[in-house]
Amino acid sequence: MVEIHEGLAEALAIAVGTERMEAFASSAKRGGDFLLASRFWHAASLPAARGHITSATELALLTSATDALRAIDHDPVAHAAEVTMLARMRNLLKGKPSETKKVTDRWEELLERAKRRGEESWQLAMLAATVFHAKTHKSSQLM
Repeated sequence: MVEIHEGLAEALAIAVGTERMEAFASSAKRGGDFLLASRFWHAASLPAARGHITSATELALLTSATDALRAIDHDPVAHAAEVTMLARMRNLLKGKPSETKKVTDRWEELLERAKRRGEESWQLAMLAATVFHAKTHKSSQLM
């Protein structure tokens, strides 16, 4: 259910609670299903948009989700999921330049991998624009 639609995933997370979603994610991770674990952590983070969890909890859940995806770093599906989560993480990390830089560097890494695989899509174009903007914004802050 957590991989179908964000609205349904959020409803599930609200219904069962953060602790239970984290337990589902941990169980999936122990079983070696890192993508499913990531989806549970991601789903658990979604209620933050409605104030059901704090931004600190949201960031912790997204960090767990992206860490799980890095365990299957060769998987393009994992990369696509990670890009979405990194965007949310970057917003949560505003005001923390070193952490924001880590997110931007990871975006750039994922973009380069997609290019090497010969992928072309509007999502990649958006990612390239986002990386460019993040880097130019950073350099304009230094001036």
